Amino acid sequence: MTSDSRFKKAITFYGTSKLLMGTDTPYGAKDNLQKNIDRIQKLEIVEDEKKLMFGLKMINYIQFVKNIEIEPLYRMVGADKL
Repeated sequence: MTSDSRFKKAITFYGTSKLLMGTDTPYGAKDNLQKNIDRIQKLEIVEDEKKLMFGLKMINYIQFVKNIEIEPLYRMVGADKL
């Protein structure tokens, strides 16, 4: 798991619009996935940016490329269309 300082530097350098939550679970500690979710939830950024990091930007991309119905995917990440 990346240190908090490196994580914050990545957000500062790239911005949340270029970051996507990812995991190599089940490798590593059993609670790595939940710890990373919690870290993003605790960030002092607007909720829409968190939703983008949790996958909303990927959902938007999939819809753009595949032109598929994605309303169920929006509900999965807890977002309205942005």
